Amino acid sequence: MASGDILADQEGYRTAIGIVLEGMTTGARPFTDEQMARPIATVHAINQSLATGVAVGPQIAQALGG
Repeated sequence: MASGDILADQEGYRTAIGIVLEGMTTGARPFTDEQMARPIATVHAINQSLATGVAVGPQIAQALGG
């Protein structure tokens, strides 16, 4: 388990918010569907792995349709 604080003045956080806001304003899609789904699939796979004891790798592949 890992945790940490996300501070508004950290460059990565600022960049991510900028990308989201730009996309909302212009309608631009800076990431593919797979790039957007991968972090969500990873978190889902970790949760499933913790709940069932099944390895994370196959869970990620399944969540991404592979």
